[in-house]
Amino acid sequence: SRQEFARAAEQYAIATDLAPTNPENWLQLIGLYLYQEKYPEVIRVGKKAIQYVPDQNDIYMYVAVASAQTKSYDEALEMLSTGLTYVDENDAVTKSFFYGQMGDVYHSSGNREKAYEMYDKALSYNASNLAVLNNYSYFLAIEGRDLNRAERMSAQTVKAEPDNATYLDTYAWIFFKQGNYSLARLYMKNALDKTEEPSAELFEHYGDILFMLGEVDEAV
Repeated sequence: SRQEFARAAEQYAIATDLAPTNPENWLQLIGLYLYQEKYPEVIRVGKKAIQYVPDQNDIYMYVAVASAQTKSYDEALEMLSTGLTYVDENDAVTKSFFYGQMGDVYHSSGNREKAYEMYDKALSYNASNLAVLNNYSYFLAIEGRDLNRAERMSAQTVKAEPDNATYLDTYAWIFFKQGNYSLARLYMKNALDKTEEPSAELFEHYGDILFMLGEVDEAV
């Protein structure tokens, strides 16, 4: 409940005051605010935390996520590039994660080319970063460019997580853009079946596919 969250936040806030150089308490407190989508609090507490524990890359990541949610894209990118300097040289998976987040932020801010550059970088560190493979291929599909590459990237995600509706939706949409409507239908139907509460976007995509297959009534 909200009361429990407020109480937990209060306790962790006291703990951070008592032991400000202990990163665990900061991470718990920031995590609570993030979970409740209290983005200004995440940013406020995160920046305070960085003064005491500047080497915790997770904190930069959380503040970046909150900044992106509040459309402060420059600040998000600054946090990500600073956080990246604290990632261990050999930790390719975390580096990939950071670059992937940078790609998302660039895309949200409207800079597609820079976004794709970051996604490429993310994949150079971890070729099976599923979030990046999915977002990259979906954005390419929306633009209708590099569809063969988009299909290959998306296929990797569906193989890895065949029950993930988001990944199935992307895969279906790529087939739609390629004009392969029967395959698009198969995967979109799957995506809908795997979702407890499908989004409006899923139904819209499925409608578009059915329409192209000539099933107009069903599409409507």
